[in-house]
Amino acid sequence: MSANLDDCSSISNFMRQYGGNLAIIPAFDEVYWELDTCTLGATNRTPCTKVVPYEFFAPYCYNMVSECIYYGRDEYFDIESNGMSAALFGGPAAPIYSPLAC
Repeated sequence: MSANLDDCSSISNFMRQYGGNLAIIPAFDEVYWELDTCTLGATNRTPCTKVVPYEFFAPYCYNMVSECIYYGRDEYFDIESNGMSAALFGGPAAPIYSPLAC
């Protein structure tokens, strides 16, 4: 299912508005922020725990919304300089119809 543009924009706004809050991401782990049809995920690809303010993700989130979500596509962003990755995506699509499925 494609992410709703308004839901993803609201996540971006939340990251900016609550920028002083801290995301604590353990080594090689991920965190998620979800709002209805949209999810922002951040992955720590380093062997050390990362502590980053929410506002760190806001520009990446806004960029992903305008570059991909706007066009109905999910997006992945490699934040190589910080050893992290971020993704903005919708929910999984429903399975293919089968008359035998219950």
